[in-house]
Parts: sequence; structure tokens; C-alpha cells
Amino acid sequence: MITLHETCLEYFTRRLSEGWKCISLDSYNAILQSPEGIIRPLDLRSDVLTLRPNANGVTIQCSPFPGTGEDNYEDVNEATADEDATYVYNTGDEDVAKEDDYQLPNHTTESGTINSVKVYGRARYSAGTGYIRLGIPGGWSVSKTLTSSYVTYDNTWAVNPGDSQPFEWSDIDALETYIYLYCTSDGSSLRCTQVYAEVDYTPIVAAGRSFGFIMG
Repeated sequence: MITLHETCLEYFTRRLSEGWKCISLDSYNAILQSPEGIIRPLDLRSDVLTLRPNANGVTIQCSPFPGTGEDNYEDVNEATADEDATYVYNTGDEDVAKEDDYQLPNHTTESGTINSVKVYGRARYSAGTGYIRLGIPGGWSVSKTLTSSYVTYDNTWAVNPGDSQPFEWSDIDALETYIYLYCTSDGSSLRCTQVYAEVDYTPIVAAGRSFGFIMG
């Protein structure tokens, strides 16, 4: 599924089914933690729009695997990470870097105040050493050192890094996700198997909407 719209309660429930834990719940405010330690604060009055790549962007430098004629974005847009079944990769010596940019679907009926955009990338090295950076138009994350096992990395932007202003829905329609794989030793091979973005927003609440949970 390329686009998924959930209330935060639906998102909360799904993440728990995927092995995340709720480490704090105070009134409407929850904090989730992924099996790998990603911290995800949630306001349970908000909604979440998940966007997965639906086309290649302008810059495509990584190689696709299995490389049977598919576009790069098709190797990273699965809802459940398929690990080494499909991925994009950078193989090279020290200081060899490659970037991939992926387009995302436009929003549809969503409206309200956008609180943040969060990008996830799941990656590892199969040889050598390296790091990944995650980006959107106007900004990049810090470098995140890869390990030999797949780990999901993330970065959150509370405002549009291109203009330092709150995100607007037109920004979401222009949104792309970027990955940057950088080899830090000779003979490195770096893989990224999954990339997606989450738009956290406070919807314009319709009369009679129930949030469907009991505050503690």
C-alpha cells in the first residue's frame, strides 16, 4: 500500500502489533518505542499519513537488486521490509557515495495542521563499513552508522527545512525522500531495503468525532 491514512489510535494499535512498545501514556500523549529503539511521540488526537515511494526522483545513483528491470523505488517501497529480497545498494571503496531520490504520492482528502514529517530508512552493510543519511527537499539528517544487521533509522522535521516555516499541504505534495549511502572503507557494500515517510497532523475535527480511547 503506497498511501495509508490512520488516526493516531489506529497507528498506535498497528505499531503495537508490529512489536513496538508503549513506554509512556499520559492523557492524550503517548510515547512508542520500536524494537530497535526509535522513539515516536504521539498525540492521540492527531492523524498519521504514511507515504511510500511511487516513482524515482531526479537523482538515482544506487544500483537495484535483484535488478530484473525494476525501478529503484520498487525495491524500497514495501509495507513490510523484505530485507535482502529487494534493496538498493552502493558498492565501492572509501569515500564512494551514492544518492537516491524517491517521489511520494500527493495527499488526498487530508487537511489540518501538519505537526511533523518523519522519514524512515532501513539499511545495513554486507561488507566493509559505511553510513546512511536521510533527507527531504531542503534538509538532511546527520550520518547514521550502519551495522551488519538491518536497522531502521529515522529523522523528524518539525518545520520545512527548505524555508524554516511550518509544513503546508503543498509541501507534502512536493515531498520526496532521499537516501545517501556513503562507504567509509575499501570494499564496502551498503544496502537499503525500505524507505517511507510519515506526516503527523492535527485534523480539522468533524462534529461528533470520537477519539475512541479512555484517558488515564
